[in-house]
Amino acid sequence: KADAVILAVAHKAFKEKGPSEFRQIMTPNAVLMDVKSVLDREAFGKEGIEPWRL
Repeated sequence: KADAVILAVAHKAFKEKGPSEFRQIMTPNAVLMDVKSVLDREAFGKEGIEPWRL
């Protein structure tokens, strides 16, 4: 599993993934960096994932 996931492009495939799909590939304390701000912060926050944004 990944300790960090960096989304640097706004591909449709990333936009369509929900928090549970990211959780499957991430360690419990992993960092999720959403450079293009394409993820739904509220939905991810409800799942305990706080995406970092630029």
